[in-house]
Amino acid sequence: MAVNQQLVDRSGELKRDLLAFAWEPRFSHEVRAALDERFGPVVVGDEAEVADFLDHFMLLHRLSDGSTVVEHFVAAHPDLPEAEREMLLGWRNAVEGIFEVQRPMGDALVALNLVDEMEYLVHSNMGPRVFRQTPDSSFLIAGLVPIGDEWLLSGYLRTLPASARADAHRLALDLSVHHPSLVFRNPEKLEQGWRL
Repeated sequence: MAVNQQLVDRSGELKRDLLAFAWEPRFSHEVRAALDERFGPVVVGDEAEVADFLDHFMLLHRLSDGSTVVEHFVAAHPDLPEAEREMLLGWRNAVEGIFEVQRPMGDALVALNLVDEMEYLVHSNMGPRVFRQTPDSSFLIAGLVPIGDEWLLSGYLRTLPASARADAHRLALDLSVHHPSLVFRNPEKLEQGWRL
């Protein structure tokens, strides 16, 4: 099924609204605790690290009540159309990885995640021009969120040239070792893990 371009376009606005929502006073204690845990009492990180932290906090971090910020956001906005609510709640299934660009497909890219060894059809709410910096065989260090059966860039996008293949594979191995659950998104890898 083709991606809903209106949802892709709307996702940028919703992400900005979600970020503003995450900074509301009701979450300030939990944001501060998560920042301290990640960076220490003084936030020392580059723009990419802070952006990735915020993306993770909004979509995946479990608050003290067991829910996520994105779940609170959807609950606080009952007027959202069903397709937007479904998309936002789908973002709880974000994927982090090192992706090798396989080929363009229309306004999207087909990319292989070196961590879970699965292909993803990746869109951007910044338009296809963002993919000009990602020729075939280059690498994306990125987070993705589902949008229907396809994927949308989320968080900060970093790239590596094709010549940095060894570095990309080293980063993927490191991510796999420190976060094995990312590998087991692939059902074949999960089955293989159980067999081993």
